[in-house]
Amino acid sequence: MRRAPTVRLLLTGFAAALLFVLGDALLTPVPVEAVGPWVPKAPRPAAGPGFTCAEHNGLVYMLGNSDGDKVDIYNPVSNTWAQGATLPTIRAWAAAARGINGKLYTFGGSTNSLPSSTVQQYDPPTDSWTTSGLTAMPTAVRDAVAV
Repeated sequence: MRRAPTVRLLLTGFAAALLFVLGDALLTPVPVEAVGPWVPKAPRPAAGPGFTCAEHNGLVYMLGNSDGDKVDIYNPVSNTWAQGATLPTIRAWAAAARGINGKLYTFGGSTNSLPSSTVQQYDPPTDSWTTSGLTAMPTAVRDAVAV
């Protein structure tokens, strides 16, 4: 069994038939069949701990981090990054998931080191965020996981 490169923060996800291991500025996919070596890919432009991520239509969306409100979108086919609309509020350590409606959601996290109960919705085709009509979580959380 091959060992993955060392990472300090670990998130995993699937896109374009690849398993992704994301850690700080490191993005290293390996084929789902686990054939071939771990290969470093293009580094995230807004590197930093505290990001969350979700997949939509084969793209990996890395949302926020402890240093800001950036949204970076990774295309594993072209090994390139694009920038999306910034989060409405600076957010780190949030959870993210893709809804059945094709929109991405962030839940909780921390703003100014305080846990948050905010829910935000991102629409990839229009590259826009909203909190309108979304109910806040009953409890503020950070470091959560959404599936």
